[in-house]
Formats: sequence, C-alpha cells, structure tokens
Amino acid sequence: MAHQCPNCGPAGVLESSPIPYSKTCRTCNTLYGWGQLETAAPMRQPLHRKKISKRQEKKTANDIGGRVTPASGAGKWQKGDVRAVDIRVECKTTEKASYNLKRETLVKIEVEAHEDEIPVLALEFIDPNYTMSTEFYVVSKAWFLELLKAYRERG
Repeated sequence: MAHQCPNCGPAGVLESSPIPYSKTCRTCNTLYGWGQLETAAPMRQPLHRKKISKRQEKKTANDIGGRVTPASGAGKWQKGDVRAVDIRVECKTTEKASYNLKRETLVKIEVEAHEDEIPVLALEFIDPNYTMSTEFYVVSKAWFLELLKAYRERG
C-alpha cells in the first residue's frame, strides 16, 4: 500500500524523491521528509525480525563473496553470521535511528574470528517504511589502518 499525501488524500500518491528519506506527492508536488508521514499508511507491512536478519545475511554474503553460516553461527564450530575466505561477519539490523553498540559485541566478533580473518560487524539501519536502508561495516582500528595502508598503496 502506497503512502497518501496528507493534503490530497487518495488522489495524491507519494513517490520516492531524489532527496534521501523523503517522498514527493504526484498531485501537489509537496515534499515530505522522513518524520512527516507518520500519520499516513505505511508503504509495506513490517517484515518479521528473523526475515529481516536472514535478508541482511544473504545480502552481506553476496557483497563479500562469502556464504551464510548455518544457524547464524549458533553451532559449536562455525561462529559468525557470514564467512568468506578471509572475513568473518556478525550482522545486526535496526529500524531505529540509533544502535546501542557494546564492546562485548565487538570483542565477541574478534574472538570468534580466526587469525587470518578480518572480524567485521555489519550494521544496517532500515527506515521506518522498509523502503531503504543504510549499511555500515565496522572494523577494529588495527584492521582499519591495514585497509587504509593497502588502499593508499594501490596507486
């Protein structure tokens, strides 16, 4: 179900705008920001949390050329949500504007990664309408400096 313009009602269907997190009415051409459409009907029904997590894991695996770990790493030997040859990723998603990142989460990822793997936290912020998301990959300072060095040396 698409958003309706608060001014035009059912005649005013809102479309994505080139401005992030905003919509424009086809009829009156009014631009609405992220928080201005809370009274309008949502674009889609919210996804079940497990479905959101599985989708992020599959997307991350595809992005890094890896594979999703069975049971999200709940097994005895394979930890982390996604693994590639040299990367181990823990995936987290939130529909809120912030994420409470704790040191223990980052330490857990580093402990579970093998010596030859880069431990990464993949964090996805999903907008309230489930129409777009923003993703970040978090690494330790040591790995960031290694990646920066390699990036600068590539010429």
